[in-house]
Amino acid sequence: MGMSSASNAAAGNTEGAQSVRRAVAVLRALAAGQDRGARASEVALQCGLTRATAHRMLQVLVEEGLAERTPSPPRYVIGREASLLGIARSSPLPIRTAAAPFLEKVCRETGDSTVLTLRSGTDSICIERLTGSYPIQVIGVSIGARLPLGVGVGGVVLLAFLPRGEREELIARIAPRLARHRTTVTVLRERIRRAREQGHAFTDAGVIPGTHVLAVPVLSPDGRPLAALSINAMANRLPAARAKRLVPLLRQQADGIGARWTALG
Repeated sequence: MGMSSASNAAAGNTEGAQSVRRAVAVLRALAAGQDRGARASEVALQCGLTRATAHRMLQVLVEEGLAERTPSPPRYVIGREASLLGIARSSPLPIRTAAAPFLEKVCRETGDSTVLTLRSGTDSICIERLTGSYPIQVIGVSIGARLPLGVGVGGVVLLAFLPRGEREELIARIAPRLARHRTTVTVLRERIRRAREQGHAFTDAGVIPGTHVLAVPVLSPDGRPLAALSINAMANRLPAARAKRLVPLLRQQADGIGARWTALG
């Protein structure tokens, strides 16, 4: 193969990989919208695409059944074929099974809504949520809900305990999306600094106004964040003093999740 042919092949491979990454980013944007979905313009903004490119990619995804277009108003949602691909594995999220007894203990002992969050690309995604026994529960996120890393408290600890270079790269990719969630890179960096310093994250302004959230990282043996374990409650039920008392419980259960997940390997 001549140099020109090799260069053309390399360029084709690069363009092909870029197209796949863009398609995955579009699917994640639709997943973030859950049943509400997203307009093509929203997908374009979130994925850094022109509107024309976003329209073309959405059309292909619709043709393949990976996305669906709602008639009125015109929005796009995750398609049936994407759901069918997801059930190909008998246990697509084994960490949820490994975490179950530890989540139940936190939920039982605190009486509050308990959440397990994973990282998915530049997003945090809720993969499990248990409802506590306290009469007033905060349902801040539903299972499958996505937020840019660092917008939710679970996402803060998922970012905070990554190696610095990886963390900085993710912050740069997330930055354009933060304004939609009324925050900034400066605020995010400060939240990360406090989380690293304290070993947990606590906010007096949850995703839902009037709520507080406490989160700790679930770490692998080498210190990488596997998941985030958090509790959500009304502000007057989870003041800073109570959150401080509950940190050891959450850390102990997070350590249990990490150990069990590592053992299952």
